[in-house]
Amino acid sequence: MMSKIAVGGILAGLVMFIWSFVAHMVLPIGFMGISATPGEDGVLAALKSNNAGSGLYILPGNDYFQSLSKSRDEQMAAMKAMTEKSKTAGWAMIVYHPDGGVEIGLKTLGLQFFSQVIVCWIFAFALWGAVPRIRSFGMRVWLVAIMGLLPFVGADFPNWNWYGFPSAYMAGKLLDYWIGSILAGIFLAWWLGRSEVRTA
Repeated sequence: MMSKIAVGGILAGLVMFIWSFVAHMVLPIGFMGISATPGEDGVLAALKSNNAGSGLYILPGNDYFQSLSKSRDEQMAAMKAMTEKSKTAGWAMIVYHPDGGVEIGLKTLGLQFFSQVIVCWIFAFALWGAVPRIRSFGMRVWLVAIMGLLPFVGADFPNWNWYGFPSAYMAGKLLDYWIGSILAGIFLAWWLGRSEVRTA
C-alpha cells in the first residue's frame, strides 16, 4: 500500500502542477491583487543607491529595527512612531534582489513540482488512513479539499491580518490552493478508493 500512496502522491502532484500552470499562465488567478507602478525606475534606483542587499524589507521600519536591541519602552515608542509615519509616508513590504529576480527554469519548475508532490503525499497518507471510515467518494474529496486550505489559513491569512495584503491577492491564493486541492482530491479519492484493503 505504501507504493500506492507514493505513486498516487506523485500523480496527484502532477495534477496540482498542471493546475498551477493553468492558474498562472492561462487564467488571471496567479496575478490577482498584484500591482505595478509606473514609477518603478525611481523606486528601484532608490533601493540601489541605498546599497540594499537581497532581502525582505518593510518601509518605514528602519528606526524600529534599530530599536530591537534597546529597552522594551524604546521599542514600543519606535513602533508607535513607525505607525504614525506610515500614515503620511505610506507603507510597503518589498522583496528585493539587486542582481535580478528568480529566473524561471528547470530548477524553479522542478522545485515547484517537488513541493506539490510532498503536499500530495501528505494528502494521500491522510486519505489512506481515512478511506476505511469514509465510504463516500465526495467526502473523501472534501477531506483533501479541507486540508488544502491549511496553507491559506496558516500562512496567507496572517499576511492579510498583519500586513494588509490585498483582498484580491488573498482571493487568488484561496482559489489557487482550493481548486488544486479539489482536483488532487478527486484523483486521490479514485486512486486510493479502488482498493480499500490495506496491505503492509
